[in-house]
Amino acid sequence: MSLVSGTGEALPFDAESFDTAVVALVLCSVAQPIRVLSEIRRVLKPRGTLRFYEHVVAERPFLAAAQHLVDPAWNRLAGGCHLDRDTIGLLSESGFEVRHCERLWFSPRLSSCFTGPRVIGLAIPTEPERRAPQGMTPT
Repeated sequence: MSLVSGTGEALPFDAESFDTAVVALVLCSVAQPIRVLSEIRRVLKPRGTLRFYEHVVAERPFLAAAQHLVDPAWNRLAGGCHLDRDTIGLLSESGFEVRHCERLWFSPRLSSCFTGPRVIGLAIPTEPERRAPQGMTPT
């Protein structure tokens, strides 16, 4: 095993190098989550899988509104963490198809009630033809 230094926005690996990638409680804190997910998609093999476990924006409107309200302060205090990221939407925008997703609530203490909404699941890269804008063919 070797340790390779890099960033999620520019992974230091060849395209289609990995069978599986894992993200766990990280997409909330990266500045460019679409770019990170696109890089993960690039290094995954065509039949590769992405396993994810993230805290997300709540489905309940009241809690989602509270997350949006608190997010600017939370972001500064919690190392860039965003409470209101729509991880499932980001996965789709980045060329993934979510094959399995379970929503759950995790809040071991009162201060983490804003990070309680979680998702855990599996996504696969979509076929390039399915990601091309309408009327355009991928090259």
